[in-house]
Amino acid sequence: MILCWLTLLFSCVQPTEKPDRPIRTLTDDINKQATNLTGQKFNDFFTIDCPCDLQIEPNYINKTSIFHKCADLDNKTFYRVSVDNQTNALKQLKLQDFNETFIKDFLNEYKANLTRDKTEYKETKFNGQDAIIYIQSIAVDATPIRSKSIIFLAHKNSFTLSVMSNPKMVDKNFDAFINSFQWTVQPTIIAKTKTQPQTDTYKSPQYGYTINIPQGFWKTSATGKNIDLKIVNDGGNLILVNVTPRQAQEYSITAHDYTAEMLESSIKPYNPNFNIIKSERTYVDGEKAFLIYHTDSKTKLNAIECYIYYKDKAYVLTATAKTDNFLNYEKTFLTTIKSLKFKK
Repeated sequence: MILCWLTLLFSCVQPTEKPDRPIRTLTDDINKQATNLTGQKFNDFFTIDCPCDLQIEPNYINKTSIFHKCADLDNKTFYRVSVDNQTNALKQLKLQDFNETFIKDFLNEYKANLTRDKTEYKETKFNGQDAIIYIQSIAVDATPIRSKSIIFLAHKNSFTLSVMSNPKMVDKNFDAFINSFQWTVQPTIIAKTKTQPQTDTYKSPQYGYTINIPQGFWKTSATGKNIDLKIVNDGGNLILVNVTPRQAQEYSITAHDYTAEMLESSIKPYNPNFNIIKSERTYVDGEKAFLIYHTDSKTKLNAIECYIYYKDKAYVLTATAKTDNFLNYEKTFLTTIKSLKFKK
C-alpha cells in the first residue's frame, strides 16, 4: 500500500510556486469525470487546509474511488486524501446509510488487515466519528520515511487522510493537516445501541458540566483548591475533575497542541518519578482533548489524565489506581472521562 502511494506522490511532484496553505474543498462525488474535478471547489462535504495544491490523480479514479495528492517540496512532505464510495456495500446489506453495525464491521475488518500486515494502529474519535489512525514505515535509498493516516466513514464514503514525511516531522505535519479538517455538511447522526446506564450522573453546580459516576464509586469531599469533583471507591481508586481559569496565553492553543514531552518536562522537576508511558490526541464531547497514561515509580500508582480547554476554563481529569490493579479499572476510567459533557 505504502509503496504504491509513494509512486503516486513522486509522480505528481511539480516544482512550481504555490500560494501559502490554500484551502481545498473535497467531496465524495465520485461519479463526476476527472475533467470536471480540476476546479478548486467540489460538492461541499468538507474543507481541509494543505500547504500544497491537492490535485486529483486521474490514473486512480474509478466509479467508487478518487485520490487527491500533492507534494510540499520545501518540507519534503507528501499529502493524500482518498474517498471511497461505499454505496454498493450498503446496497448489498439493503441499507440506505451507515449504521453502527456497518461502521463497526468495516473498522474491525480494517484493523484485522492492519494486524496481519503488522502495522501499528490505534482507535480514536475524529470529529465525532469512529476512526483508526495507523502508521507505516519504509526506507527509500536508505532514507527512513514514515506515513501516518486516519480512516473514518461518513456520507456513504470512507475517507482517508494521509501524510508521508521524515519520521521526525510526520506527527506535526499530520496533526496540522487533520486538525484543519472541517465538515461543511454534517454527517448523519448514527444511532447508538443502548448500553447499561451508569449508576449516577453528577452535574457541577458551579460549571454546569455533567459526568457519569461509575458503579461502585461515589462522590466525596475534595480538599484541593481547584478540585470541583472527587469520586472514590472502596479500593482507594479515585477520579478527580480539576477546573481552573484559562490563562491569557492559552487562548491561542488547544489541547491538541500538547505533547507528552512538554508535559513530562514541566512536571519532572517537581516529581522526578513521573513518567508518561502513552499519549494521544482525542475528543471529549466534541472538544479537542489530550490524554496521557503516566506512572509514579515511588507511589506505585498509574493514572490516566485528560486535558481539555472549554471556553474560559481549563479542565484536567485524573483517574488513579495502584499499578498492580490499574488494568482492572482502565476501561472504567476511560468511559468516565469520555462521559464528560459540557453545558452548551
